[in-house]
Amino acid sequence: MFEFSTLTQEKLGYYIYALTHPLSKKPFYIGKGKGNRIFDHINDAINNKSGKTSEKFNYIRKYNQKYGNVGKFIIRHGINSEKQAFDIEAALIDTLETLMGYDLTNIVKGHGSSINGVCKVEEINALYQATKFENHNHPILIININKKYDKMDNDEKSIYNAVRKSWVLSSSRVKSVNYVLAEYKGIIREVFKVESWYKTRDEKNKERLGFNGKVADEDIRFLYIYKKLDNFKKKGQANPIQYLNC
Repeated sequence: MFEFSTLTQEKLGYYIYALTHPLSKKPFYIGKGKGNRIFDHINDAINNKSGKTSEKFNYIRKYNQKYGNVGKFIIRHGINSEKQAFDIEAALIDTLETLMGYDLTNIVKGHGSSINGVCKVEEINALYQATKFENHNHPILIININKKYDKMDNDEKSIYNAVRKSWVLSSSRVKSVNYVLAEYKGIIREVFKVESWYKTRDEKNKERLGFNGKVADEDIRFLYIYKKLDNFKKKGQANPIQYLNC
């Protein structure tokens, strides 16, 4: 079967679907759509009219050649709006990939996943209890770790490993820095007391700086942790480094 009837399409509404291994039923792609969307990938991959290549298309062609088809499942249908369909699709992708370890072929990981996706309860607590950042006049360095930190591993060691090295910094300016604040998604996640600075190299063998340190004393940590940087950062700021009072 490679298409729904006209009557089915009219009544189906928005739906969430899975493409799976034809025997094990293990999903390799999750999508949302209406009409014959679930069949579009299969028809396109088999007929190859568009000339597209992707991991998803490779799976479809491989399974079709070996088994004559791929598994096609409607997971939820009769969804009232595209927004609701986006949310359900994203939640399912998050659950399968993050919690169950499935290696899906979805290039886009789900609408809003980076903001409202799967989180540990500690991450949720950090997100909703965050208050406005205030300058307490300590010489500090704020480092954004969005690209180096996994929110599913939000312990002190993981944050320290994400923030401690391979940054483009002024060797003279960092001498006055007392504390490094690790920032993720606009919120300070941990505060470290700097003990020393050292030279290191990044993955491209370029010379960078790193620091040795430890979690700051509780009185200092209390001033900065779980503070929102909305008033201290320009929207869209690309540089992950921000000096304050130094």
